[in-house]
Amino acid sequence: YDDLNRNLAEVLVSAISINSAYTSRVLPGDNPGDLPKQLGNKTECALLGFVLALGKSYQVYRDELPEECIHKVYTFNSIRKSMSTVIPAVQMLWVNLIMDTLASLALATEPPTPDLLLRKPYGRTKPLISRTMMKNILGQAVYMISTIFILLFYGDVLLDIDSGRWADIRDPPSVHFT
Repeated sequence: YDDLNRNLAEVLVSAISINSAYTSRVLPGDNPGDLPKQLGNKTECALLGFVLALGKSYQVYRDELPEECIHKVYTFNSIRKSMSTVIPAVQMLWVNLIMDTLASLALATEPPTPDLLLRKPYGRTKPLISRTMMKNILGQAVYMISTIFILLFYGDVLLDIDSGRWADIRDPPSVHFT
C-alpha cells in the first residue's frame, strides 16, 4: 500500500470495497495457516483479498457507506451481466431461417462453372486457405493499412485541411481528427 501513489491506493481500495457485493466476504481460515474462506462471488472475494493483502479493511469502507445508502450497486459480477434473453424455439428458428437464407442468396448469385462441378473434392489434410487466397488477404490488408495510415498521418496535407496536431487543448475540434 505504501509503494502505491496515495490517491490511487485510496481510490482503488474504496472502489473495490464499495463496488463489490456486500454479500461477498473473506473470512479467516478455520485453523492457523489455512487459506481464507471466500463467501460469495469468487472474483469479488479475490479483489477483497487484494484489499486485505494491502493491509486495509474493506469492512471499514462498507461501514462508512452502508448498502442502504447506495441507490444502485453495480458489482463486478452482477446478476445484470449474467442475465440473458430467453428466445423461444420458434423465434430461434426464424432467426436461423433468415440468416441462412441471406447466406444462401449470397452464394447462389453466380451460377457454378463446369470446371467447378467437375473438380474433385479437396482432401481432409488440405488447408482451408490456399496460397492464392492468402496472397489476396495479405495484399488487401497491406493496402487497407497503408491507406489508413496515409490518411491519418498525411491526410491533412493531401486534403488541405487543418490537422489539429498543434492546437491548444482548449481549441475547438479540428476537421481531420474528429
